[in-house]
Amino acid sequence: MIYLNDEKVCIIYLKQKTTAYIAVEGFVDSATVRKLMMKTVELCSKMNVKSLLVDSSKLEVLRDEDVKWILQEVYPRFKLLPLKKIAYIKPGNTFGEISMKKLIPKNTSREFKQFSCIEEAEKWTYKSFNKINSSL
Repeated sequence: MIYLNDEKVCIIYLKQKTTAYIAVEGFVDSATVRKLMMKTVELCSKMNVKSLLVDSSKLEVLRDEDVKWILQEVYPRFKLLPLKKIAYIKPGNTFGEISMKKLIPKNTSREFKQFSCIEEAEKWTYKSFNKINSSL
C-alpha cells in the first residue's frame, strides 16, 4: 500500500512483511521532511510496523535544523513504536552520508544496520521477518 507519494519522498507499507519502505531522493525541503517523518510515525503506530527499510541512496543532504528536529521531536515518538529493525541504504554522496550519520541512534534496543544496496537491506530485513513468523 502506498502511504505517501511525493516528488522527493515515498512510503510504501508491505503488510505481509510488516515493513515500511521509505525512499528519499535529492534535496528534501523542511516541510517535506516533517511530513515524511510524521507520516512514518503514523503508519508505524497504526499498522504495528516491525521493520523500516530506508532507501537514502539518492539523498543529497538534510539541513541541520531538520536533523535536530528529527532527533528532538521524532525519535522520542519512535521509542514508543513496535519497531524491531531499521535498515538503511547509505547515501551515494558525502553530504547525504554525513546527514544520515547524525541520525544513527547511539543507544537503542532495536537492530540498526547500514547497507550499500537495497538487495542486501531487503535480505537482512526479511530474514528477520521469516524468523519472527516461524517462531509463532
